[in-house]
Amino acid sequence: MWASVAFIVYGSLFPFDFQSEAKPIAQFFDEWRMFRHLADANDNFLLFIPLGVGLDACFRGRGRLLLACLVAWLVLGVGIQLMQLYLPSRTAALSDVLWNAVGMVFGVLAFKRVRLMFDHLQRSSSGQQDRYAMLLVAVWFCYESFPFVPTLDVGELRNHIKSVVVAPTFELMRLFQHALAAVLAGMAMLRANWLQPRWLNVLIPGSLAVILEIFVAYGSLRRETLLGIVGGLFVGYWLAANATKRTPLIVFGVAVVALLVTVLTPYRGQPAGATFTLAPFSYIFWWGITKDISPSAFEALAIGALFWVGKHLNGVIRVSPAGWVGGVFAALLVLEFFRVYVVGYHGDTTPLVLALVLASFGSSLSDRSHPQIQTESLPAHQAKVALRSRPHVTAPNYRIHVMAVLALSVLIFVVCHLPGGPYNLRELLHSSFWGGLSALGLALVAYGASNAVFLLVLPGRRKWLMMLPAVLAVHGVLSWWLLRVSVPMESLFDIVGSPVLDWPWEWEMLGRYVALHVAIMLQLVGAALCVRAILRPRSLADVLYWVVISGVMSWPLYLVVLQWAVTDNLTELIASNASFWAASALAAALFLSCFVASATAAVLAGAQRVKTLVILAALAAIGAATLYWVGTEHTIVKDGSVFSAFQFLLSTGRTHYAQGVDLMLRFGIAFLAVSSGLAALQWWSWRWLSKSN
Repeated sequence: MWASVAFIVYGSLFPFDFQSEAKPIAQFFDEWRMFRHLADANDNFLLFIPLGVGLDACFRGRGRLLLACLVAWLVLGVGIQLMQLYLPSRTAALSDVLWNAVGMVFGVLAFKRVRLMFDHLQRSSSGQQDRYAMLLVAVWFCYESFPFVPTLDVGELRNHIKSVVVAPTFELMRLFQHALAAVLAGMAMLRANWLQPRWLNVLIPGSLAVILEIFVAYGSLRRETLLGIVGGLFVGYWLAANATKRTPLIVFGVAVVALLVTVLTPYRGQPAGATFTLAPFSYIFWWGITKDISPSAFEALAIGALFWVGKHLNGVIRVSPAGWVGGVFAALLVLEFFRVYVVGYHGDTTPLVLALVLASFGSSLSDRSHPQIQTESLPAHQAKVALRSRPHVTAPNYRIHVMAVLALSVLIFVVCHLPGGPYNLRELLHSSFWGGLSALGLALVAYGASNAVFLLVLPGRRKWLMMLPAVLAVHGVLSWWLLRVSVPMESLFDIVGSPVLDWPWEWEMLGRYVALHVAIMLQLVGAALCVRAILRPRSLADVLYWVVISGVMSWPLYLVVLQWAVTDNLTELIASNASFWAASALAAALFLSCFVASATAAVLAGAQRVKTLVILAALAAIGAATLYWVGTEHTIVKDGSVFSAFQFLLSTGRTHYAQGVDLMLRFGIAFLAVSSGLAALQWWSWRWLSKSN
């Protein structure tokens, strides 16, 4: 499901050439005829079929499935089409949204047949499945099928395939590179062992790769590429099937040769020059040279194959897993310096970053499956014993948190660099390479704020809930430290205001930030407690305790955050000169926004009372939008300009403020993005909480 979501976002927004001003929204509504452009209709229909399959596989029950489909259609169908208004190379169309819905419904209806087909193919599968080998196959697809955006446009396909008939000079190196990658992929496909008969493990993915090579009309289709794929897959299958005991050594040799190709040639696409930079993927992030993605995937396939070999060398050489991983890292470092200072090509830390990611996957992907305990057909006393033998519910593995934070930091970095994004977001990141550190700090603060709530509401943690103000204050100090070392100081001044009390060190800024942090976290905690009370009415006492604490702390927090902050931007954005009632309206709006996110995450995580949560979330969304409008200032006069709070927060710059439909569209996208993002961050925690209860 998540792979389908990522592919839809990528395929709909590629090549990400955003502009600062949106095209007229009338263009979106004018394109409503579903059969006007058949090529686009086919693309949008096919694009959402895998999403429908994934949704039906992940969400059981008609209510949850319907809600998941509705959210996915609004966010990925309507939302992305509206974002295409900022892409000059794309055309936003209502007909595309309708075809997206048809494709998703078709995927939902087709899921049962797809599941039965693969169950039949897997039923006779013997031996152990290798999930890391499946990961290598996925990396190989990234190498061969970039940019993963197929088309059915006859004109583009004709120009794309023309180079096969009117062929340029035959390149042996291109044939050699694709054959090397296909040999590694073919051996991995066979060792993945997920279908029977075994040759289907190579035939199905290989056929799909050839189809994508033809229908992804990016560049030119070359004879060398097709011959390399077909021939390499055949050789890889033959070697894995007939040289089973020597397969690790063969993979090791092929992977080393592939790495040497990237080291001794300018294959990465980087210019010649004996220079080295610490920034990984520098040509992609700094200059947008996306053609470097395929060479990086080729290198990742070779590195991943080396790690895969280390898992199967027990009977060949004696080496510990940690020793093998360390040896691979050392070899990559030596090869990178050899590339720069001996061969004379540009080098960076990209191979080390790829190795770090692949090594973490290697330690987390297990080759063994854990059967679930079936209790329905057991007698009552045996079922009780089986239930007692189930493992205790534990917190999510730390790898899940690490991967979520890294993904969130990349998303923050990308969003803050979009040309059409609010300029206030761009100012949160350093302009240099340290902007990545800023994104990581913001991701840690956002992820910690979203999920730290659940440490207070679990059974057995009631004492921490009773100490709520002190716990939130300590959490605020930790968040301040993360922001202090990652975000530009000027941005912190914009958030909490410049110091005016002449206190030593940074005590004034620290105290005012902690107060603002506590005020925001109170709304997050309250939303989670209310959703839990709806699911478990016995926990209503915790909600009442939160109401009392919030009421007692409201006036002191208001004084510290707003009344005593004479230089704070917040005072200018809140209505009625930052009155207590306007600030209370914004706090209530924030609470309702958090409730929308928490309720959505709880429903998608498998909670009960779906209809109640959906209705309350819809009402909360309407109430939040209304209270945001009531609590913000509509007329601000500053530096010779007149603007509103929403214009200040959502516009692309101070010289061009969004107005009318554009401003409403930006508010809707921002509200939807924040709510859905918070729900995504909390989804696993709600799943954990529902199991713990």
